Amino acid sequence: MIKHYYKRYKEIHLAMLILGVLLAITGFTINQEITSNILIMIGSALTGVSIAGLMLVKLNPSHVKQEELEAKDERNIQITGKAATFAWYTGLLLCLALTIYLQATEEGAVPTLVSAIILIQIASFFAARLYFGKKM
Repeated sequence: MIKHYYKRYKEIHLAMLILGVLLAITGFTINQEITSNILIMIGSALTGVSIAGLMLVKLNPSHVKQEELEAKDERNIQITGKAATFAWYTGLLLCLALTIYLQATEEGAVPTLVSAIILIQIASFFAARLYFGKKM
């Protein structure tokens, strides 16, 4: 079981490393200054985190076993679920605020389309919650 978890942990960090390097390279090739800087920052951060994670596993293999035990702990699963829900709502509200701002300052179909997508997402969440609440 630990070998499976170790393999998955390693695969995630390798994927993050590849994504980070690709984002950084893309940032260096784009001519738009702000977008370029953002891509380089995100790519560098992902690359650094993934290298640190891979080095941690190499230097301290018992860390993988401890992390697997923590990942299966019911309390940690509930905490992670609540944190993910909070982050989802926060991101959704920020996107909605940005869309309202764009609608107020710009004309065009893009802000309207984005706000429609966000409202559909909110409506689908509440519909699914109502549906599954009745089933359980």
